[in-house]
Amino acid sequence: LCIAQRVVEAREAVAVAVAVADSLNVNTMPDMKAVINTWRERLPNLSDGMAVWDSLLMWRNHVFSHVTAMMQQSTTATATLAAVHDVPWTVIKLAHTARKLKLNSTCISTLSRLANLTTMDVHDAFHKLRERIMVCLSSEGERFAGLSMVNSTKLDYFNDRQKAELFRLKGEFLNAIGDDSVPESQTALSHAMVVCATYAKGWLSWAQLLDRLQLFSSLTPTFACTDVLLERHDGRVELRGVVPLQLYCRAEPEQKMSEKVGAAILVA
Repeated sequence: LCIAQRVVEAREAVAVAVAVADSLNVNTMPDMKAVINTWRERLPNLSDGMAVWDSLLMWRNHVFSHVTAMMQQSTTATATLAAVHDVPWTVIKLAHTARKLKLNSTCISTLSRLANLTTMDVHDAFHKLRERIMVCLSSEGERFAGLSMVNSTKLDYFNDRQKAELFRLKGEFLNAIGDDSVPESQTALSHAMVVCATYAKGWLSWAQLLDRLQLFSSLTPTFACTDVLLERHDGRVELRGVVPLQLYCRAEPEQKMSEKVGAAILVA
């Protein structure tokens, strides 16, 4: 299947090169949106391993570099050149895959490939930052460095969901650092919800923190269900483990949290 995908993408790359050449002849911009969207959707499975991901995505980067080099014959405008390639997203996706496979050093080295990129969309810049922060969160010795990175990040250019995610990550760092930082963690998570009340991942993190503190039994029914409803609205996979737990907590509020968690896992 991987070989078949490479063959298909080789044919698509030839078609892209021809389209770019034709556009240059008539002094117009080639339309790369269809190819970029298709390549974003057509990805290997995580279980295929890092070698397959690296081979495929670096091949795509090679194609984008070739297209950019061709376009530089007619223009040097940075914004124009950025529209004909998808290098930032491709590299960040590769770094994300490396982190998911617990290859933190590979993730960091992959992100370093973007160092010489002169322009980057705010969305891509945010996800590049997030991947670097997540590496710190997964490494016990780097959590203070990761927290410092979050605290020093300027939020001016990010939208509400991105700001909420940064505050959520701050709460996760404080939670991971130790019990003494739990009140600050709750403050950060609550601030994330103030910034973007519909950010389901923030509600889920807050609920998981309360789960760890065994405080679900003290929550009002309205709050206990809020994160579930928002999580359902967001359609995230994590909901499958949260709904049984929430329903069980509502049905048997007097039981110990350990019993609730065990029963919820059995139901799920």
